[in-house]
Amino acid sequence: GKHVLCEKPLALSEEELDDVEDAWRSSGRSLWVDFNRRYSPAVIEARRLLDKSGGPVVITYRVNAGRVPISHWYSDRRQGGRLLGEVCHFVDTCSALAGCAPVEVSAMAGRDGESLSGTDVVVATRFADGSLATVSYGSGGDPATPKERVEVLGGGHTLVIDDFRSLRMDDREVWSASQDKGHAALVSAFARSLDSSGGQQETGLALAVSRATLAAVGSILTGEPVSVPGGEA
Repeated sequence: GKHVLCEKPLALSEEELDDVEDAWRSSGRSLWVDFNRRYSPAVIEARRLLDKSGGPVVITYRVNAGRVPISHWYSDRRQGGRLLGEVCHFVDTCSALAGCAPVEVSAMAGRDGESLSGTDVVVATRFADGSLATVSYGSGGDPATPKERVEVLGGGHTLVIDDFRSLRMDDREVWSASQDKGHAALVSAFARSLDSSGGQQETGLALAVSRATLAAVGSILTGEPVSVPGGEA
């Protein structure tokens, strides 16, 4: 009977996610997931600029994840491991930039670790409008290299988000500030949604991204692309 803002991952299996979705739909309450990067100023401005040009986009998202001790929660399957526990963030950001839900996922993992806790993974996603995204998540980079860099090609333009500190369009800086990954803006948007009875679309996208990340696990295990349930709807 309560509104919920859930830390990711929302679920660790399709069955768990089905149960969560059923509970949400029957509750009459709000359910959001802490996918904060879609609320960062850089992503919001990039989406505004992309809306002007229109058409599908191609996104390359590079993550210099770094190495963590074996005791870190990233290595704990009960927390979702690196794939379900963190890579979901980047799939969601790509969804925000594409402006629509994922429909198909192909993924590969490196040899280090299990499918969930492996330190290197590549996830390719196709979205409902034909947009494509690749998330390259690696642990072997120089620690001094900024963690996240996003390049978006589409509508005759090139946009680059550099670690959520700056946004460039066609090699011209259009936004810069101290690093802001959207945490505060997400919480504010969630609070506003409670007053307005809104947020249904937000929940639908969070569920779609959660299913896409689970599909990435399936793709790693089978070596085949996996359709996202309900993604074509």
